[in-house]
Amino acid sequence: MTPYIVFDIETYQNDRLGEYINQKDIKPDARLKDIKKIEEDIVKKKAALVDKAALSPITGRVTCVGVSYCGDFKFFINKDERALLEDLNTFIAGKEVGAYVTKNGDDFDTPFLRVRHLANKMQVPPWLLYITRHHDIKRYFGRGTMGPYGPSMQDLEWVMDIRRDGEKDGLQALKWWEEGDWDSLKKYCEQDVRTTENIFIALSGLNH
Repeated sequence: MTPYIVFDIETYQNDRLGEYINQKDIKPDARLKDIKKIEEDIVKKKAALVDKAALSPITGRVTCVGVSYCGDFKFFINKDERALLEDLNTFIAGKEVGAYVTKNGDDFDTPFLRVRHLANKMQVPPWLLYITRHHDIKRYFGRGTMGPYGPSMQDLEWVMDIRRDGEKDGLQALKWWEEGDWDSLKKYCEQDVRTTENIFIALSGLNH
């Protein structure tokens, strides 16, 4: 069996968010003429940046990473993002890996990790650059009636009769980080990893 790593990241806004917003040239709707409405529009757009900050590697940071190495789960979490990434890279560097597996990793997890390495003045490790070994399971399902990114994790869990124990909403992960509830964050992250792993195994025939 080809040794594999399934990984999933959780994110939160980073400490430079305010600095980023202050230096960004935020333009109001060109159709607005009233000064008050222009100011309100700019405030609204700044608030939108804050709301979505965790989803961008420019304004966000990695809070934790869940990893399954051929079924063996490991969880990385640290308030120091650089230390978290160093621990993750050290772990992966010591493994023989033929495939790196994600759900929506092409558009989110992998590029997010690359940018956060740059933000922390770190060299992007080889495992994040060898894209031929990365397998995003969303590629297997197309789009159409299932939306632009294919079926959601919740829909796939329902189809496969995978019953998640606990919260399904990823927004809750932001609150757990704020509250320092790392146990709940770990539990949520592991269930995401396990679902992705089960789908990968079923699609690749590793369970036959």
